[in-house]
Amino acid sequence: MTRLLLADDHQMLRQGLRRSMEDEGFDVVGEAADGAEAVRMAEQHRPDVILMDVSMPELDGVEAPRRIIAKLPDIRVVMLTMHPDHDIIRRAVDAGASGYLVKDC
Repeated sequence: MTRLLLADDHQMLRQGLRRSMEDEGFDVVGEAADGAEAVRMAEQHRPDVILMDVSMPELDGVEAPRRIIAKLPDIRVVMLTMHPDHDIIRRAVDAGASGYLVKDC
């Protein structure tokens, strides 16, 4: 079973993602409301995958994956974005993100 960490500053979106992902068989090990919390929770829970919003307080979706992957290179980070801003997506992938999903997909 794939262990999943959700990182988004909107609680309602995290709750919806949690239900959807658990219904699909993922083991959601935690929810982070900002980038700094995502880094701490990644170290604590060692998920296989993190679904991370690009725009978050504390650390954004570029710096948080950079820090996570530097410490835990086996974790895959998939970015979630409201708008497919190609510059931000490129910077996130350059920081180590495995890919991205647009939230309305």
